[in-house]
Amino acid sequence: MTQGGQANKSGKSLATTLEGTLAGHGYINLGEQVKNKQRLESLLTCTNFPKRYATQVHIGKGIYSTGIFVDFNIIGSVSYPSSLIVESKWQNSSGSVMKSFLM
Repeated sequence: MTQGGQANKSGKSLATTLEGTLAGHGYINLGEQVKNKQRLESLLTCTNFPKRYATQVHIGKGIYSTGIFVDFNIIGSVSYPSSLIVESKWQNSSGSVMKSFLM
């Protein structure tokens, strides 16, 4: 398996683990049936589930007018009442994660 393929597989494992942890704490995934660019509005306007999240949420455009997507957007945390954005990165080699963000 290529290094990129291994990283992709590891990243999916981490995302699955995070989703399991959120579900274990009573969070509901709202994004499964909603298109990526509509997930943020769906998360912010839904009141049926006080503890909710979505994955791959479009939060706006970057400096090059390309879409910015976050791995997890979580609503309903006591510590972060407006929302919590989580970027999940799995690193199985030496070097800094910041280096991965800058490349």
